[in-house]
Amino acid sequence: MEMHFCAEGCTAVIDTGSSYITGPASSVSALMKTIGAQLDESGYKVDCDSVQALPSVTFHLGGQEYSLTHEDYILWTQVEGAVCTVTFRGLDVPPPTGPVWILGANFIARYYTEFDRRSNRIGFATAV
Repeated sequence: MEMHFCAEGCTAVIDTGSSYITGPASSVSALMKTIGAQLDESGYKVDCDSVQALPSVTFHLGGQEYSLTHEDYILWTQVEGAVCTVTFRGLDVPPPTGPVWILGANFIARYYTEFDRRSNRIGFATAV
């Protein structure tokens, strides 16, 4: 199933200081509903038995596609049993700055990220 967000365009920010991916609350909520995630006091969770069947999430940046698999966006922890946390958070940033997607460590771990300060741009390559 394909879902498209930001039909009018969004800003994307690469944040080395953020662990999760943060996006507009309504978009994140719709995505979480699609994958069957439930919101609790510490974030979105999915049944650990269903993780293998979760879809990839693809970001379109600068005409390129960057996909994250469930291995990239699910955080497994053991606290009185397995807990599977989805590493997406909702946050509404109003215009003119927003809407914005903040791509944190779970995105950066999947893609080698080159910060080109001279040309004010960021490049990505598949991390090996």
